[in-house]
Amino acid sequence: MKKQIVIITVLLAISKMAMSQDPFFSQFRVSPMTLNPALIGSNMNKSSRISMISRNQWLGGSSQPYITSTIGYEQKLGEKQLGEDQLVLGLMMLNEKSNGGILTNSFFSAGLNYQNSLDAEGRNKLSGALSVTYSNRMLDLNNATFQSQFGSFGFMNSAVAYDPIGAVNNRYYDMNLGVAYEHVGEKVDFEIGGSLFHATKPKEGGTLQGGQYVIDIRAVLLSSLKYRLSEKVEWLFGGNVQMQSSKQLLTLGTNYSIYINNPSDRNILTLGIWNRFNESLYPYLGFETNGWKFGLNYDIISSKIKSSLNSFQSIEASLTWEFGKKLNKKDKE
Repeated sequence: MKKQIVIITVLLAISKMAMSQDPFFSQFRVSPMTLNPALIGSNMNKSSRISMISRNQWLGGSSQPYITSTIGYEQKLGEKQLGEDQLVLGLMMLNEKSNGGILTNSFFSAGLNYQNSLDAEGRNKLSGALSVTYSNRMLDLNNATFQSQFGSFGFMNSAVAYDPIGAVNNRYYDMNLGVAYEHVGEKVDFEIGGSLFHATKPKEGGTLQGGQYVIDIRAVLLSSLKYRLSEKVEWLFGGNVQMQSSKQLLTLGTNYSIYINNPSDRNILTLGIWNRFNESLYPYLGFETNGWKFGLNYDIISSKIKSSLNSFQSIEASLTWEFGKKLNKKDKE
């Protein structure tokens, strides 16, 4: 029994260090509910949108340390009742697995974003949003393997742990807040916003004494500027900084987009380069057509982990589909 307690305590300590920072995506604009709930419904050309992302972090290891996947749904509501204002519903499911499935985190979120139009043309909007998250965390030691352990036939290499240790499970509810201001001009658009995650300070961890801890609030500041060089060419400059406990992630970058054929057809090719400082540099490739948008990036790790996991990199792919009622120009985010 003492051995079991030691194993669980060590793994909980490791999982706490690994999860002291929330899951993040390189293509953060595709997953607004993990960055700022006030971005729910942003940049939509139609009334409904489904978005999916799959991220394999530190690709190249046999255990595949982190695999994160999410699917989100956004729906514009209440346009007639709210006049120039807009209410947007957002739903999201996110799953993260690490260490070959030993540690699994599942998140289910629902949010509402109220977009207040500050003028009749809808070119200036102030958004305020709230989202609620249900989290289910599972530490399953049945999938754990060890370099060697003693059995009835002596020492066994890479053996499954046959100790009678079950799964350690933790569930909690959480609340997140966000605000954003957006201006749409003739040639230049800009946006600025901020958000707070874990506003209720929920507890996470195992069931052992001292195994639980309060999740630190994550604060996010973001901004972006879009410049239309011509009808067919535009630049996007943006970034965000995420702060949680003693950790900070600063991301800055740019996208260059060119409209193929008629701009109204929205056949768009995008090339980008982004830097998550002290973590990774990643180029981005995107293509949009007929309401579908595909994105791909490859993270070149530049953090200290590169020295010990030199061959490990990360790859991320996204797929977005917009459908439903086509929005007027003044309604577009």
